[in-house]
Amino acid sequence: IKHQEFIKQTILNSFSEINDKIDTYRLNAIAYGIYGWLETWVKDGMELSPDELLELMKNHHLNKFYNH
Repeated sequence: IKHQEFIKQTILNSFSEINDKIDTYRLNAIAYGIYGWLETWVKDGMELSPDELLELMKNHHLNKFYNH
């Protein structure tokens, strides 16, 4: 659990603007989603390269948040 909280906080700290409660909930959802992708990647033996994983994340999950 400590590593999960560390990763989540690292992700949340990378966002400089949190303006309201909606941003807080949205960013927490993103952070837990990213953690889930990373946890699955590790459990699968990290068969994908980090660049391949990032590309999957951008194309199938995170791209809508990057464009927000």
